[in-house]
Amino acid sequence: MTSLQEIRDLVRKSAPRDWHQIGEGPTYRSRFAYSKGPRGHWRLEEDSHHTVMVYLPDVDLTIAYGLDFDPSGSHAPEFEWSKVFPDESVHISLADIFWGGSLVDRVAYVLVDGDRGTLPIGGGHNGLRVTSWQGSAHSGSSSTGCRSKSPNSIRPP
Repeated sequence: MTSLQEIRDLVRKSAPRDWHQIGEGPTYRSRFAYSKGPRGHWRLEEDSHHTVMVYLPDVDLTIAYGLDFDPSGSHAPEFEWSKVFPDESVHISLADIFWGGSLVDRVAYVLVDGDRGTLPIGGGHNGLRVTSWQGSAHSGSSSTGCRSKSPNSIRPP
């Protein structure tokens, strides 16, 4: 039996060469929601992670990322710390960790500076209470390619 802590340790200790990235086409890690379309008609919408990373030493471990935290876009978060970037807008996304196809953990991250970089986000005031796991997961996933669609990742201090 594999524990959540063992899975987290695999992610923390992994190197970029340990991961295979699947980025084009469907990821089969989707969620569905209803919304009102033209003339008030209900419609079904699909939202999905844009990329899946497969851990090569044990393909039971996968990380899917890119799913919007707020797919409706109705809540544009604002943080005092984001004002240091030329583009102050932030966008929160999710990275989901799967073991044997089962969702076992989730880490939120923030796309900053017009999606040119990523940072971990936690709880507390302005999302600044980041646990060591959230910071490690972000640092590890950034090195494996889990980031915005741009090549720049901003590491936590």
